[in-house]
Amino acid sequence: VKKASSPWKGKGITLSEKAPSLQVDFSQFTPSARYALDELGFSDYNICSALDMGWLWRNESINEEEKSLYKELGKRVEDFLKKHGWLKKAYCYWYDEPEESAYPFVIRGMKLLKATFPNVRRLLTEQPEPPLYRYVDLWVPVFNLYNEERCKERQKEGQEVWWYVCCGPRHPYPNNFIDYPGIEHRIRLWMNWKYKVTGDLYWSTTYWHKNPWQTPMSYWPDDKGMW
Repeated sequence: VKKASSPWKGKGITLSEKAPSLQVDFSQFTPSARYALDELGFSDYNICSALDMGWLWRNESINEEEKSLYKELGKRVEDFLKKHGWLKKAYCYWYDEPEESAYPFVIRGMKLLKATFPNVRRLLTEQPEPPLYRYVDLWVPVFNLYNEERCKERQKEGQEVWWYVCCGPRHPYPNNFIDYPGIEHRIRLWMNWKYKVTGDLYWSTTYWHKNPWQTPMSYWPDDKGMW
């Protein structure tokens, strides 16, 4: 965590280390959270997007003093969210689609998350895999990798299962592509009901760097690549 002269600032929650304890400023986060969670009734949100979670990416090198500071941070954040009735809706989504070779790193990060935010769900965009079973609270496999047997097993253990689509999969799976028949944009939610999958993760509706009505494709900001 950076010192007070260079505060740790996420998207709405500002943190700085000042004696005798960590100072947490929720003044920017609160109005947006009230609007989205209380007025609009959003069911779930990624608390990591409101915090600078870059420290998770160096989980191998974090020392005991830093762990203690993060634990204090977690208590402050959880107490605040609980006070406003927002804690149960929170999850932490910090790593996307890990390869098997990254599992040890992901596990260390998930352990650190649990120690920091013990009551916040840990989301992973990955199908249930045995090495990860103890470290994920919310499984989100890509739609074509949904395994009913394993997912129901995880649900019986008290974990949640969602799924997601993005630039894949393509036929014969339903997706949200604009040139697919309209039934395909709706049937997946009926499949949520059938398989008791309780969420549908939609990665982004605003990832545009050009006018989507003129150029219906997403580009990197430098225009050198295409998503």
